[in-house]
Amino acid sequence: MGGRVTIHTGYGEIFNRAAKFTVVSCKKDAPVYGEETPADSWYEVCAGVVRTCRYLPDGHRQVTGFFFPGDLIGVDGPMRRAAAEAVTPAVLHRYDHRLIDCPTERNEADASLVDRVLKHALRSAEDRVALLGLRSAAERVAGFLISMSAQAGQDGTIELPMCRLDIADHLALTTETVSRTLSQFARRRLIGFCGPQRVRILDRCELEDMAGGPGTAAANEWEIRRDNTIAGDRARVMAAVAAPDASAWTRRSPQ
Repeated sequence: MGGRVTIHTGYGEIFNRAAKFTVVSCKKDAPVYGEETPADSWYEVCAGVVRTCRYLPDGHRQVTGFFFPGDLIGVDGPMRRAAAEAVTPAVLHRYDHRLIDCPTERNEADASLVDRVLKHALRSAEDRVALLGLRSAAERVAGFLISMSAQAGQDGTIELPMCRLDIADHLALTTETVSRTLSQFARRRLIGFCGPQRVRILDRCELEDMAGGPGTAAANEWEIRRDNTIAGDRARVMAAVAAPDASAWTRRSPQ
């Protein structure tokens, strides 16, 4: 495991609001924070990619999410339900958790910030639940690629900095199933490989249909309605971000 270095403390913009932070630099595979440790801070990913994961008693690992620049992690408490590790060399801003935990210390700007932070955490949890709700391996891999397409470059190429094992542990599949499914997609010309960790989506409509149509009007309408009605209630968010029951990850992978 690599080390991590705290660089400096300063003030930065998060959601257009100045807040004090500490800059944390992590090498590849280095821990950002551990599982079952006090949740005294939360983080904004500024560069690189971070994964959150749980290590189960039987030795299996459950990757609960991948996070990119602009994403937030660690919005839970009072103890971490998952560890966070750098997939690539990463830089994060660390913020004091008291901004969330102490409502009496917030001003109006703080309250608005906390509301948006918690909505971000809830949205990430809902996206993860929706992805794991897909039944077959093909559906899950298709849903994963569609979710990753938000990170595509101008040429439509998607960087997949995580290894196949990371993807498999995220989708509750085996690495063999992930590799086989990606190869099947390539043969069907749904995707094209641009390198060992780069793909280009060639038939987005087919992948979306396979993954349950996340681009449909009904889904978009539901998302707008959800964003307009989510309350900034911390208890509700904490329930939503709770990791799914570990037993769900020990069943056999869908084929």
